[in-house]
Amino acid sequence: KRELIESEVRNLRNNMQSFLDEEKMLINGKRVRPRVKDVWIEIRGEPRRPSVIFLIQIPFEPPSGDKILYEDYYEEEVAEYDYTVHWIFPECVKVLDYTIAGSTVLKPGHLEIRVRKGAKTSDYESILFDVSSCGGT
Repeated sequence: KRELIESEVRNLRNNMQSFLDEEKMLINGKRVRPRVKDVWIEIRGEPRRPSVIFLIQIPFEPPSGDKILYEDYYEEEVAEYDYTVHWIFPECVKVLDYTIAGSTVLKPGHLEIRVRKGAKTSDYESILFDVSSCGGT
């Protein structure tokens, strides 16, 4: 059973990385390449309905200014299942504006995006961050 789970985690990691590799992701206009750092499978309730958690890192050189514009271009699609995306960042980061498909909840250090099965996603999303309170920029 453990080998089966490990195999599924590898497949999920590889598939998600493949999706990310197809996207065009920019930070302040410069291309960046996100990497899947970890994958977890959780069973909550019914074993037939597991949750999958992806930890994705977007490496980039810190900009010299106070603002960071994240942009992502990808294929428009219809969600095949419910999913939630969590952006976690230092509390000193302030989200100024965003364009993202789905319903959102913004809290200090956290932006949550929920997309429901059947919802149409666009082919573009963006988040504008202010990092002036973080120091070192």
